[in-house]
Amino acid sequence: MSQYLIDELDRYGVAVRDRSEIAGLQGEQGRLHAVTLDGDGFILTGAHAGAEGLLETSVAGVYAAGDVRAGSIKRCATAVGEGAAVVQFVHERLARVATQLSVVQASQAASS
Repeated sequence: MSQYLIDELDRYGVAVRDRSEIAGLQGEQGRLHAVTLDGDGFILTGAHAGAEGLLETSVAGVYAAGDVRAGSIKRCATAVGEGAAVVQFVHERLARVATQLSVVQASQAASS
């Protein structure tokens, strides 16, 4: 992930975690908490996870790409493509959050 994207995420209060922190999300059986998994332990995304976005997990704003995702093709090129798509999805989500924040701030200013 580029430093630019990390800085943009930080600006909106989104913490970027490294692999060791993600590994800490796993329980005693090595399964992730919070996101919905299929019977084989792969992360469900999109409609299968009840999510709005194609690669979004059951946790809004959390995405999965590549081999960890249920139904993925399990090929390097596919993982790279999915990862690239997630970058765009993150930018879109940040834009929506910024717009919502602006509306709330304008409403609060009008109320004062």
